[in-house]
Amino acid sequence: MPVIIWLNGGFGAGKTTLAGELRGRLPDAVVYDPEDVGLMLWKWLPPDGDFQHLPSWRELVVATALSLRRHHADTLIVPMSLIRDAYRTEILGGLAGVGEEVLHVFLEADASVLKERLNARVTHPGREWEQTARELGMTGVDEMVAAAARQPAGTLMLRSDRLTPAELADLVLAAAGARLGRRGIVIMRVVPVDSYIRR
Repeated sequence: MPVIIWLNGGFGAGKTTLAGELRGRLPDAVVYDPEDVGLMLWKWLPPDGDFQHLPSWRELVVATALSLRRHHADTLIVPMSLIRDAYRTEILGGLAGVGEEVLHVFLEADASVLKERLNARVTHPGREWEQTARELGMTGVDEMVAAAARQPAGTLMLRSDRLTPAELADLVLAAAGARLGRRGIVIMRVVPVDSYIRR
């Protein structure tokens, strides 16, 4: 399945969980987390806010994805929030612009659900990094919920607060199969997904 499945959505929307579910069904896929690119940059540059603001991060995210696709895996599963429209356009457009098939999935959830999930993530309150991650996520909840209305045409919009990870994976794989079918690659599993695609 030669495709990049980009899992977008807010902190706590279920991107990592869905990536794991998809990886279990696509054993040859690579799960690529662009956060690791940001952490690498922070080894060389002073951490200063959100690494997504770094032009180097956005450039390297695209370059790394292309290299992984070229040398290591037909399918990439990328769980990464791209809430800022310009950054999403730059990265996903950069991938599509060189001929990559990109399935952009946006996981929607109510603000109350996101906050509940973020609170549940703090299992060791004394750990500073856990608390910092929670606070960062909490400050952006409303922005992330609002971002759902701004997703581009062709985005697979899914409610992660109403569907199980297995149901979400079914819909993602069906949408990927439909896209690839248009390119002459047939995926056997068929689940109706038309109503979930942003027109």
